[in-house]
Amino acid sequence: MNRDQLRSYIENLEPFVETPGAFEHLRQTFVELALAGKLTTPSAAQNSGFDLLKSILEQRQALELKGTMGPVDAGHPMFADLPSRWTLAYLGDLLSHCRNGCSASPNTNGDGYPLLRISAGTSRKDGYVDLNDIKYAVLGSEQAEPFMIQPGDLLACRFSGSLGLVGRVAQVPDEVPRPTLHPDKLILMRAISVRHDYLRVAMGSSAVRRQIEAVAATTAGNIGINGRQVKALVVPLPPLEEQEQIAGKVRSAVSLVNRLQVERTNAQTSLSQAFVDLVTA
Repeated sequence: MNRDQLRSYIENLEPFVETPGAFEHLRQTFVELALAGKLTTPSAAQNSGFDLLKSILEQRQALELKGTMGPVDAGHPMFADLPSRWTLAYLGDLLSHCRNGCSASPNTNGDGYPLLRISAGTSRKDGYVDLNDIKYAVLGSEQAEPFMIQPGDLLACRFSGSLGLVGRVAQVPDEVPRPTLHPDKLILMRAISVRHDYLRVAMGSSAVRRQIEAVAATTAGNIGINGRQVKALVVPLPPLEEQEQIAGKVRSAVSLVNRLQVERTNAQTSLSQAFVDLVTA
């Protein structure tokens, strides 16, 4: 679906809201348009995605980070639909941190540090981690420190009974009111000079989801992906200015879709115009 088709679609929302799966389809449509560069306005003064990747690789070298994969081959099929000012990158090359979480035995009686449940990273429709979805784990402070989440961190679900949840990424909110640990089955990621809110959107795109689902393996009835496979994922890399636009547009679109899903008919007229404004701005 292109921008004109989407505009026609959202100007006639009444039959749409009764279609099964309609709201999730609309959320995903905005992600796909954004990741195709259809919702952003490039600045003539901004650097390219290639310039950004070059800078990131130089920073990796300065930080002495191992495992750099380097530029994606120019023949990669994702380049075909990529805006000329963007490039592709291996996710691992964009990260300074990618590791599994705490494997200590959890408890529910409140002893020790709050420990996120796996569902904390997959349950919210707005793409954020639910900090109230916790158990507890008893560890010393030195043992716990490597697993403490920070505001803005990205958490990827690495193990689930549902393929659609494997690799799903959620972002830690801007405020973490108490020291909280991430569990073994949520991979924590921190990026170098790339917006986390953009990466969260990119990881939910169909191009990246296809890669995740292609490598996910089933073990004892559950489906999983490991850190090495996560790092090998290929993601679009726009300039930073467009990353900010993409994250903002998708955040606004998801908020509107969530409102529409709750308010239905009473909100259709005002929200339809809001959607049109978002697409054409």
